[in-house]
Amino acid sequence: MVLATDGSASAATAATHALFLARVLDASLHAVSATGTPQSSAAETTETETAGASASAAFEAEEAVGAVTRRALLAGVRLTSEVVGGPVATAVERVVGDGDLLVLGRHGRSGPGRFLVGSVAERVLDAPPVPMLVVPPSAGDGETSGPRG
Repeated sequence: MVLATDGSASAATAATHALFLARVLDASLHAVSATGTPQSSAAETTETETAGASASAAFEAEEAVGAVTRRALLAGVRLTSEVVGGPVATAVERVVGDGDLLVLGRHGRSGPGRFLVGSVAERVLDAPPVPMLVVPPSAGDGETSGPRG
């Protein structure tokens, strides 16, 4: 199983479901986060600004897989993880070939406000390489009967 994570609340909800499935199916989980491609609307973006954005994106991606790693240890789930450079959707599509199921969260936004896993879900849903579990934001609101722990 592959879990795409960006460290957001919706990704954490997706991680809860992925960890639950991995535990009950005695499956291993591979957590992946991508650094994305820093973009700027300003034509005068300096190399220093671009490098800073790249370093920040890499740090956030490491934090995202680190959070899932800690949760997997507590849940007793076998986990591997990696941070992949490049555009998020492209990175997820490349890594997902290693799994039987892709689990990711959906932010519930569309249009210009889409961010990371929300836009990834939309792009990958067009031609999913493997079966997908797209976890909606409402799956973690405490009012639904989803997996616990």
